[in-house]
Amino acid sequence: MVATYPDANIVAPSRVAADVDGDGLTGESTATFTNTGKEFLWITNAGGSSTDLTITTQKTIDGEAVADKVVALGAGETHCVGPFPTEIYNDGNNEVTLTMGTGFADVTLWVIRPTT
Repeated sequence: MVATYPDANIVAPSRVAADVDGDGLTGESTATFTNTGKEFLWITNAGGSSTDLTITTQKTIDGEAVADKVVALGAGETHCVGPFPTEIYNDGNNEVTLTMGTGFADVTLWVIRPTT
């Protein structure tokens, strides 16, 4: 079942990697997006092999880093992940950093930002 967000804007994350194929955020190895704590990621792996998406955490507790969130993307899978609490995921620019593992060429992701 697919969740629908009637009052949502879908925005492409800022591009960080050099080679963009012009299809939103497809084939990127690294990306960032501005996070208000309400955003979700819609991730589709259209490829024939699995890969991982790592969502970098910025928080420490008692001097220990909070482990990054890793989303395993099997071949042909689609995932919806989020929201991302700002105090855990935001860097100094209020952005979240995403890093793809190997086999990312066929992965597309979108940031879904509810407007209400």
